[in-house]
Amino acid sequence: MSTPTLIRRTLAIATVVDVPPVRWEEAVCGITKWCLNAGYMARLIGLGLAEVVVLTNNVSFVQQECRTDGLLRVLPFDTSLAKLIVRWQTSEDHNVSGGSQIRKYQAMTSNLRKWQYVGMTEYSAIYSSDLDVDHYFNQSATKSHAAHWPVKLHRFKRMAVELLATGCFESPFNGGNFLLKPNRTLYEFGTRTLETLRFNLSHGFNLSGRPRDLMTKGDRVRFRIARAVAHNTWDFAGGNTDQGLFTYVYVMRYRGSGRGIYDISMHCPFVHQQCSLNSAQKCPLPVTHFWGSAKPWLVQPQIKCPEYFDFDHLNASVDGTEKARGLVLHTACAAWLRARRERARTRKAAVGGRRGTACGAVTQCIW
Repeated sequence: MSTPTLIRRTLAIATVVDVPPVRWEEAVCGITKWCLNAGYMARLIGLGLAEVVVLTNNVSFVQQECRTDGLLRVLPFDTSLAKLIVRWQTSEDHNVSGGSQIRKYQAMTSNLRKWQYVGMTEYSAIYSSDLDVDHYFNQSATKSHAAHWPVKLHRFKRMAVELLATGCFESPFNGGNFLLKPNRTLYEFGTRTLETLRFNLSHGFNLSGRPRDLMTKGDRVRFRIARAVAHNTWDFAGGNTDQGLFTYVYVMRYRGSGRGIYDISMHCPFVHQQCSLNSAQKCPLPVTHFWGSAKPWLVQPQIKCPEYFDFDHLNASVDGTEKARGLVLHTACAAWLRARRERARTRKAAVGGRRGTACGAVTQCIW
């Protein structure tokens, strides 16, 4: 008797949780709010259409920490890809010596695990966001998401474009927030690229060439703000990991073939001025991205963001007291966040906070 094909929901709302052996709270306790947001988003899109997916090295931890009202699917990291990433990281032909923006370090390994999404063809689409993305930090975005997500998802499924993403000052592709259609052909091309184990700061993956030489003329203009293009170098943030690999495969190798599989033209990239102008019209699906080192749950000396710890609009709380409303979270991360919230409430923000806000976040668009 043959095994029936597993048919899952249309959309996976996904993230990567790579739990380190030490100081894990600082690395992954953004999971608490991310999961509440993701579950809320799945319900907005429509029951039966979306589910929350977490790729991880610690399935039991995610199952304990992630609250999504039964919409959660936890998957271990793909074994073959994990072994390949270790070989990639340790290869002598993967040369980043002298780089100012990239290194070989743990975050590189974690970020490359996003490539697993590309091969998950049981889904029609995957929306990926990092733990430092807060989908509903601005509560006014909730109604806009509810109105636009189902329509946008329906349209995306019928477009030729296979990846929607925003650029940043470093790369044509920012790995913090993107929407893609899984594709085995592209997945295998990306893994074969990593299997070459070759990279350097001037010619990138498999020593294929300088960024501008591998891009169309239109893309050289479109992405001219990014360090990768402005300096014609692979020495940019994430250049040897997710941001570099997605740029190489989607922007350079396959976009030039005329398939048009990568597009930011319908986006409101946060490096563009239009994001702050009439944002409701230009960006109906905004999210708040605490990119770089500005993680609100860390409550760093230069950043404080007590608003991040407000879960009321998600009908949840980390209080654990009789004053709590909705779902009371009794997890290790919830307890840690509760202590951090008190620090955020009592600490004064440094003068001249990043981008004029004590929270240090930027607005980024799903679409």
